[in-house]
Amino acid sequence: MRTLGGQRNNVIREVARARTLTALAGMDGPRKRFVITFLYELSLINGHDELISLANADLEEADLSGAELFGANLDRASLAYANLERARLTSALLNGAGLSNANMTHSLLVDARLNQADLRLAILRDSDASNASLFSADLRGADVSEVNFAGANLRSTDLRGAVMQGAILRGADLTGALIGNDSSVES
Repeated sequence: MRTLGGQRNNVIREVARARTLTALAGMDGPRKRFVITFLYELSLINGHDELISLANADLEEADLSGAELFGANLDRASLAYANLERARLTSALLNGAGLSNANMTHSLLVDARLNQADLRLAILRDSDASNASLFSADLRGADVSEVNFAGANLRSTDLRGAVMQGAILRGADLTGALIGNDSSVES
């Protein structure tokens, strides 16, 4: 009987996920914020026990400014042009996420996972990305001024054309990172 209950729970999760992703795809930015905030506050999208996965979700142009998304799973989500200013994304999963042109000013990205994320032309100014993992992320042309990357994994990250004034790189792993025009960092 436990197996049937587990299968039933999986079906319920998949139906809830499908309906959520379908609804999000047809919404504007402020409505997406309402849905994401609602799901987060009910603990349906955060942590290892998430009930609804937002992986691959269409969150383009979503207004998530100031959102509390600790540990949220947004792997491969499309967040292009999203407003994530002052968002709290500590320990969030954003692997492979599309964050091009996103406003992430003053965001908290401590221990976040942004491996292979597309952050081209994103604005991360004054954010805290300490101990975050941005392995092989694309930050070409991004504004990372005053970003705290202390202890971050920036291996093989593309930072060509990025604005980096005042960025804190103490203890960051920049092995193979592309910085400046076409130069890479050797370790």
